[in-house]
Amino acid sequence: MEYLSLVNQIIQAEHNAKSIAQEAAERAPVLEEELQREKDALRTSAMNRAREKAAEAENRIRAGAENDLRLWDEKLVESTSKVEAADEKYRENWVDTLFSMIVKGTP
Repeated sequence: MEYLSLVNQIIQAEHNAKSIAQEAAERAPVLEEELQREKDALRTSAMNRAREKAAEAENRIRAGAENDLRLWDEKLVESTSKVEAADEKYRENWVDTLFSMIVKGTP
């Protein structure tokens, strides 16, 4: 009797295995679809985060460039003002010096 019970258990285990294999085969397409949806959702989420990070980086770079341009503009205005002030203050002296150098040939 023990032999018969053992054979029945083996047969039952085989039926269970076939049933599990069949259920897995039936669920495979659904699982593939779910996996594809999750993969697409992850890809979309990653792309959105990447776009946000790129936009933030672009804004930081743009702000830095605008600040640099503002500083250069300030330096340009300051330098131009100094040159104009020197021109106004020393113009006659420079003209006299250049005239003397050209006409008299003296350094």
